[in-house]
Amino acid sequence: MKIPEVTANEMREIDRRAIEEYNIPALSLMENAGQRSAEFIIRHYPQSERITILAGKGNNGGDGLVAALSLQKSGKTVEIVLADDKLKGIPLLQLQRVEELKIPVLHSFRQKPDIIIDALLGYSSRGIPRGRIGELITESKKYPAEIISLDIPSGFDLDTGTFYSPSFQGAVVLTFGLPKKYMTGNPGIKKLYLIDIGFPQPIFQSFGIQYPEDIFARGSFNAEIF
Repeated sequence: MKIPEVTANEMREIDRRAIEEYNIPALSLMENAGQRSAEFIIRHYPQSERITILAGKGNNGGDGLVAALSLQKSGKTVEIVLADDKLKGIPLLQLQRVEELKIPVLHSFRQKPDIIIDALLGYSSRGIPRGRIGELITESKKYPAEIISLDIPSGFDLDTGTFYSPSFQGAVVLTFGLPKKYMTGNPGIKKLYLIDIGFPQPIFQSFGIQYPEDIFARGSFNAEIF
């Protein structure tokens, strides 16, 4: 199924217009992203019990924290590994909710995960992952876990479609709203799924983008792109 891809700047404008022109709270977009990603994992990986979420300090990390809440409530054994303690705004709110539910918030792996959720870097990131983020990507390679990246794989260059080192090359990617440029058919991405997080269709249409009418199966919020 071919869906038009967008650049990081176009996605940023879609986010802005959804919030400012259509009055969709950023919190709602984040909660849709996290909850629907969790629903995808619960449905597609029912036998995977131990889930480690790598969370950055930005909105991508916030998406991962929301997913943690839903996965914990479903009965999964969840731990969160923070790349940075300096969360602000909505991601900080999600961290507080996680702590209220007593989900372990750590700085390194404690369990041997079946799934590692990559919520480290979003579409605004640029350059080689460094510091603790780079260390966590490298540390993840020690585990024979399925890597599931939220929106983009950390370490993916949105300007060229190549992967830095370190990166989550080979991840299953759950991308939000629309695929980002160079994602579809990229050999460095194991599988690509589109997650509907509630963007109004007129925004896409203003960019000349039209979803196929049947892209999402009845009652579903995700679709396989390749």
